[in-house]
Amino acid sequence: MGSCFCFSVYMGAQKIQSMMEQIRTNVLEDIGGLKMLQFPDYIKDVLRECVTGEVTVTGFPKSNVLYFELEDGAWYCIRQELSRRLNFTLVSRVAVKRMRP
Repeated sequence: MGSCFCFSVYMGAQKIQSMMEQIRTNVLEDIGGLKMLQFPDYIKDVLRECVTGEVTVTGFPKSNVLYFELEDGAWYCIRQELSRRLNFTLVSRVAVKRMRP
């Protein structure tokens, strides 16, 4: 059975930018117990292969979105919606450890 966790956080625009930059800088090795495979950072136009360390360009338009590809076909996305809200989404085909916002 799969899992889907979604939640939004409301905060000031400056706090959102700070949080997004911190996540970009300190990429996790796993999320919810699932190993990180790829990390495309669309605002910086880079795709990081977490296993090999290889960095290439995404080729997509710049956008303040963080998207993490995880093992077992799972993915995790953080994106800014409106000026004061961040949306967090985790989708997996397998059960994942409970996450706290």
